[in-house]
Amino acid sequence: MKQNLYHNIRMHARICQVIRQNFISDDFVEIDPPILLRTNLPETYVDPIYLTETDETVAHAVTQLQTSPESYMKKILGQCPELKNIFALTHVFRNDPPSEYHLIEFLMLEWYRVGGTLADIADDFDHLRDNISTAVQNETAHSNATGKAIHMSLSEAFHRYTKVNLFDFISSEDVQLDDLLVKLKPANLALPSAPTLSDIVDCVIDTVLCQDELMMKQPVVVHDWPIQMGALARQNPDVPAYAERIEIYWRGLELLNAFNELTCPDEQRDRFLKANEERRLRDKNTLPIDTHFLAALGPMSTTVGAALGIDRLLMAICERSNIRTARHF
Repeated sequence: MKQNLYHNIRMHARICQVIRQNFISDDFVEIDPPILLRTNLPETYVDPIYLTETDETVAHAVTQLQTSPESYMKKILGQCPELKNIFALTHVFRNDPPSEYHLIEFLMLEWYRVGGTLADIADDFDHLRDNISTAVQNETAHSNATGKAIHMSLSEAFHRYTKVNLFDFISSEDVQLDDLLVKLKPANLALPSAPTLSDIVDCVIDTVLCQDELMMKQPVVVHDWPIQMGALARQNPDVPAYAERIEIYWRGLELLNAFNELTCPDEQRDRFLKANEERRLRDKNTLPIDTHFLAALGPMSTTVGAALGIDRLLMAICERSNIRTARHF
């Protein structure tokens, strides 16, 4: 047990070193975001942890633990145009039930490229994965951590399993959810009662990308997501039903989420209002809209950003089945 703890501590330290070296050598500036926030950004499925501080002075200033460093980092980009590429390696907290894939507290890497593309983000992932794999190569006997990821549209992944064309039922303005569910009946998906579009897509992704043997071996970059599932992403100007978003999966795990960042304050405010309405319908707390965040979006240049779960990445590289084995606390 002590030997495993020693090994995990050493490996974790080495991985953090590799991540920092990877980005600093590419002229990124490291940001140290605050853990305590007055509010997180409203998203339907991301639930913050609230503080129970009784001191009114403190309670009015900070009430939540960060679910992501995104709001702070975008404020920096909006207020400091001299910065082009930034990253943060930080602990985040999400109020979801712990499982073999999720801890309430986990390590997140988030980075932004001003003037970059989502293809740059996918390349960043490949490069970082190779470097981390080399650093922990004595931990795993497998050599499948090299080579570039496979690229696949969400429509392709969806049709691969269900034989249904997802975007026949989705437009930039509407989702024909009832008709989609009727069409999906032959696929016998294990859906919750009253499923949402996100429930349906997640179920199909879990089945196709997390059980297919080829997809388990190689990372898969999934692109062209419905605009309804691109909370902070730009709308594709050529195909308005698409959000400019990618996700990367590997060995049964969702690892990375990336956007071509939305920089229109009015549109982002509308999306926050919709997210809060969806939270209200699910009996969740609504979240205040951070007006300082919205004000920072307008001055931002075209920027792509990504969030990567480091504990899950380590699980995938070392082919571990429980996220707790990737942590030392």
